[in-house]
Amino acid sequence: MKKRLLVDYSHLLHRAVFVEQKSLVEQEDYNIVRHIMLTMILSNLNKHKPTEVVICAEGQNNWRKRVYADYKGNRAQV
Repeated sequence: MKKRLLVDYSHLLHRAVFVEQKSLVEQEDYNIVRHIMLTMILSNLNKHKPTEVVICAEGQNNWRKRVYADYKGNRAQV
């Protein structure tokens, strides 16, 4: 039986940056963020032993905005 691991790239990135936000401000070294993200993925690979891995990331043209026009409508534009 196939076992698929879905990785939410945006979520992992947010978690990794949040964990290291103090050192990022001081050093601007994003290698630690990459390391944390890869460590989290490796941890899940070892824990769940999937046969397939899918890494999902959201772009600027989010499908949710097509389905629900007011998605994140209360947020300021960046």
